[in-house]
Formats: sequence, structure tokens, C-alpha cells
Amino acid sequence: MSAGFLSFVALEVLVQVIKTQVEDHIRSHFLGLLHLTNASQDDLKMLNIAQMQFQCCGVEQGYLDWKNNISQTCLCDNMSINPCVPAPKGSFQFTVEGPEDQPIMVYSKPCIPLIVEENYFYLNIASCINAGFMILWMLPIGLCIAILCQINKKLETPEVVYSKEARAGKYTCLVETPDDYIA
Repeated sequence: MSAGFLSFVALEVLVQVIKTQVEDHIRSHFLGLLHLTNASQDDLKMLNIAQMQFQCCGVEQGYLDWKNNISQTCLCDNMSINPCVPAPKGSFQFTVEGPEDQPIMVYSKPCIPLIVEENYFYLNIASCINAGFMILWMLPIGLCIAILCQINKKLETPEVVYSKEARAGKYTCLVETPDDYIA
């Protein structure tokens, strides 16, 4: 049981170390895409999927990372939960339908903090589940220790003294015979 508990503790330490490494990995990967106009098609596809899923735009500085070629996935929709800001005029490589006098709205938040936050959420869930297992494993260990302490505890037992009177037969019969019931 102790070895199992220690393995859960080691797993918890590993999850905490992974949290910092995940953030560093995500930051370094997405910051490598910072010149979005020069990024590969696969990287742009991955970023566009992230922008649609997390309702964000750009990598680190929001829509400014796109310079004058803001992606269509940065456009806010009516059901947006993240804040939107008006985009600079002429910063799209596609046509946008809508009223001429109304500015085109894009997501203001960059994607890196939202992606890191999502990964932290799942790592925190794993950490809580692991902590629950650690508590469940501590309970039997504590009970085993309590039982061992009770076994090793020396109880005072009264001393038995032999008495001659006990042998003399000063006892009475507690059981009645069937003949006693008839009378």
C-alpha cells in the first residue's frame, strides 16, 4: 500500500512538472508561427482551427500578428463569448458581406493564453483525480497502522490466584431437572 501511495505522489509531481513544460512547448510552437504570412499551410490550418474553437485571433498580440492579412477565422460572429474589436480597414484578403458603415469585428484575445488555459484545465482534472486516489490509499494505510498499534499495545491482565475454596464445591446447580417441573 505504501508503494502504491508513493507512486501516486510521484505521478502528482510529474503532472506539476508537465504543466510548466506544456506551457513552454505551446508558447515555443506558436511563437514559431509568429510571422503568420510565412507559415506553412499545415501550421495555418492548425491555427485556424484553434482560432475557430477558442474564438481568438493571432498568436501573441491578437489580430496584429496577422498584419494586413487577417484570417477569416478571426471574424466575430453573433454568438461570440470572447470580446471583439473593430479591425483596421483593408486588412482582409477576402470579401466581407455587411453594411458599409459598420466596422468589421475580430476577436481581440490572442490564442496562446486560451490554449494554455485549456490544457491547464485538463491537467488540473488529472491532478484532482490523482489526489482523490492518494486520499483513498492513505485511509487503509492509516487503518493498518492503527491496527498494528493496537496489537503491540500491552494490556494489563489481572493476575489469577488459585484458591482452595473454589475447589471445595460451594456451587449450586443452576439447571433444574425435569422432575422439579412436575411437582
